[in-house]
Amino acid sequence: MSKRRREVRYLIEDEVRALQESIEPNTMTDACDRTIIDLILDTGMQISEVAILSRFGICSTSGTIQVNGKHCRRVPISLPVQESVASYLEWREADPEVNRQDKEALFLDHLGGRLSAQAIRAMLQRRFSAAGIVTLGGRCVLRHTFAVRMARQGTNRHRLQILLGLGSISPTRIYYELA
Repeated sequence: MSKRRREVRYLIEDEVRALQESIEPNTMTDACDRTIIDLILDTGMQISEVAILSRFGICSTSGTIQVNGKHCRRVPISLPVQESVASYLEWREADPEVNRQDKEALFLDHLGGRLSAQAIRAMLQRRFSAAGIVTLGGRCVLRHTFAVRMARQGTNRHRLQILLGLGSISPTRIYYELA
């Protein structure tokens, strides 16, 4: 029996730009959405990993964030994304309406609890649609975009495996083929 190859959907740079430009962080919700998108594009995290991020896992000194999940790791985040996270946290702390039930969670829902992976997926679909991007239900589109970008930049496969938190190097092959 032959193994069917899975199609990997990723965004081209014009789509990334359209997505980012479609979100002006003028509200706490917009700042949260933009930060999540920028964070995934910058780190390649899975949506489920973003949902469980701790605000205490960010280290501005080393420019890294602690990612927990199946493969715990510390990944670098760029200065613009660090600034985006800081801006979102300022919005969050300044809003007297935010009930901060979960003091540790980085991203909160409108009730003050941890933002769920399902809510993040729904937000991404809304934001893709608003930017005119057809994703065909691809929930890992931003993660794949990160991986293809890294492959194009010449990142070695072992490093990409570590950044993505993969248990094996073999899944990284597809990104180098797409690059």
